[in-house]
Amino acid sequence: MRVLLLSLALAFPSFSSQFASNEQWSTSLELEDFENTDWHYHRWMAPGENDLRSPCPGMNTLANHGFIPRDGRNITIPRVIRAIDAVYNNPSDPVLNLALKLALLTTDAPDSFTLDNLRLHGTIEHDAIPLSL
Repeated sequence: MRVLLLSLALAFPSFSSQFASNEQWSTSLELEDFENTDWHYHRWMAPGENDLRSPCPGMNTLANHGFIPRDGRNITIPRVIRAIDAVYNNPSDPVLNLALKLALLTTDAPDSFTLDNLRLHGTIEHDAIPLSL
């Protein structure tokens, strides 16, 4: 048990004080955090025959739930940043901004890209979604 807690503390140093003190973590969600969310609109929907998807599962999840356009087209950087902040509770950081700006290099559109554009080799290659915990 101590080895597990030590490895968790090393992996997530910001939580080390909670690991050491046996504090109970609250798993209940505050209702006011979600009172303005239209859950019917954000229900999961499989991509349609003409919808575009990327190699990034995080971006695909945002599209499948309607936080970015479900068809995977005309995606803007501000829209993605707002969606990632709302869904993954991860405010914008320089790495994320750079990754999104690289997405604009894949298209001729001046301010938007498609999820399919992210498939271009050498644009965004990663082993994990560029989000921090």
